[in-house]
Amino acid sequence: MCRSVCLVVLAASALVPLSARGEADPYTTRIELSDPNAGARTEITFSFRAAGEVVEKVDVIEIDLPAGASVDAAAFQRSCPVETHGPEAGRACASSFRDARVGEGEMTVDMLGRHRVSADAYRVEGGPEGANLVFFFPAGQVFGVGAQSIFGSVTLDGSDPARIRISGIQSQLDLPFGATAELEKGRFTFAGEAGTPAFSVPAGVAAANAEFGTVLRWDGGSQRQRVHALSRR
Repeated sequence: MCRSVCLVVLAASALVPLSARGEADPYTTRIELSDPNAGARTEITFSFRAAGEVVEKVDVIEIDLPAGASVDAAAFQRSCPVETHGPEAGRACASSFRDARVGEGEMTVDMLGRHRVSADAYRVEGGPEGANLVFFFPAGQVFGVGAQSIFGSVTLDGSDPARIRISGIQSQLDLPFGATAELEKGRFTFAGEAGTPAFSVPAGVAAANAEFGTVLRWDGGSQRQRVHALSRR
């Protein structure tokens, strides 16, 4: 079993990088599925990790699902209304709309030392610029600064390609003195309500043969990769 998984990992890491700066990609990216079988309903976990000493101020994350994959909008039916777009935006979801929870997130922030911060993700209505997800990081995780909320979106209308996007990460972080945070690594799971698998793997295509598009962007650069999924089992 390890042999087949290891081969997939090697294949993903050997894909040709397309860095906007013409340099080697500073991050490795990874997609894991709770059920990688063809046609299966599954959860998606996206993660990235700095490949070396270079750590960027990542501001945008995008994941394009393979052709033939789809999002089950029924797994995102419950929503949390938001009335503010600031750091406290997700607090109402965490306190009163727990049934709108659709995943979780985690980032390692490199700012005067490295700090791991964790969040729950909720389906929302009223997010900025059409955002329908919010990742709520409880208070005090970064230098005692108050709660953090980062908005994102997942395609729910059947558009092709189906896409998950978290944009404006740096502008949404409420850090002291207007600081920005370098991100050493991150991990985001998109599951659906109460862990209900919200995505489908293309029918007739094993996950190891399906390519997900991943994009990381930062000020002055970007990285685009094609990644084969692994099983999270």
